[in-house]
Amino acid sequence: EGEEEEEEEEEEEEGEVTDAQSAYKRIYKEVVEAEDEDGRIRSDLFMKKPSKREYPHYYTVIERPICFTMIKGKIDKKAYLKKHHLFKEDFELLFQNAQVFNQAGSIVYEDSVKMQEIFTELLNQYTEEGVFSSKPPATPKGRP
Repeated sequence: EGEEEEEEEEEEEEGEVTDAQSAYKRIYKEVVEAEDEDGRIRSDLFMKKPSKREYPHYYTVIERPICFTMIKGKIDKKAYLKKHHLFKEDFELLFQNAQVFNQAGSIVYEDSVKMQEIFTELLNQYTEEGVFSSKPPATPKGRP
């Protein structure tokens, strides 16, 4: 029985995305694994919040710090399933924070712009496919 479950998970990751949770995972993976022309991972500086000791000014400028690790935690806890708008808001907040704090043209700023483009493209694709509007089939609970 345990082996069958593992196979299903692998198929879900590689196969067609048909539900919101799978879409959240796929979008996260694509954005976090995005590389620049030289093969550098764009998300490296976005995985953790900036150090308060090294960047105290960041916390006076940015009201709501967020990082990819926090978003991943919410995905894993299925926190976005009933609040889809928060998925988009958290990603947009991460990109916005980077663009507010860093200068246009800087590597961090440009990385955030490129990852935002990937995010928006995938989110729009899955939205058009109806992945986020589909509801799981209702399970009968007693008499109607």
